[in-house]
Amino acid sequence: PTAKYVYAEGQFDLIRRNIQPADSWQNPDNSQRMNTFCAVGKDEGAGLVVATKGLYEYEVYRDGKNTMGITLLRAVGEMGDWFYFPTPAGQMQGEYEFSYCLIPFDADFASAVESGYNYTYPKLFAMQENRHEGEDSLNGIDLTVEGTLLLSAVKKAEKDDGVIVRMYNPLQETAKISLHSST
Repeated sequence: PTAKYVYAEGQFDLIRRNIQPADSWQNPDNSQRMNTFCAVGKDEGAGLVVATKGLYEYEVYRDGKNTMGITLLRAVGEMGDWFYFPTPAGQMQGEYEFSYCLIPFDADFASAVESGYNYTYPKLFAMQENRHEGEDSLNGIDLTVEGTLLLSAVKKAEKDDGVIVRMYNPLQETAKISLHSST
């Protein structure tokens, strides 16, 4: 069966969008924004996550196969749906290199999402093992996570010796966190 929804990572959220736009949508293009990845098949239990480095637009084509397209360059000679705006410098001619990763999954969508984040931000997720040893070190903090909670900030508090840890859960599944300090 083909998927009805596409999931895309937004800011502190996993956004679910209909693959088929509303009947009132007249534009043939239905490209959408993503931060790190997009995915089809989550609701069917098997699918594909496409994680990217610096590519922020995707589209799932209405071809009955859920073909996914990632915008590599938005290079056009003109812009505008209602008026004509020539953009002669917008052709983006030259050589480019792009990086993306295809992550198929069966039933474990959360692991595929985690793999996507590890691909895009490998140093962020290695932070727990490679702690900073400088003056504002976070040594002594032990962080254990069960489930797909995403770390978005760890920093020393500005007004005291505390540590600020910010995480969020992009999935609707329960996740547990354990945070301990030896100081």
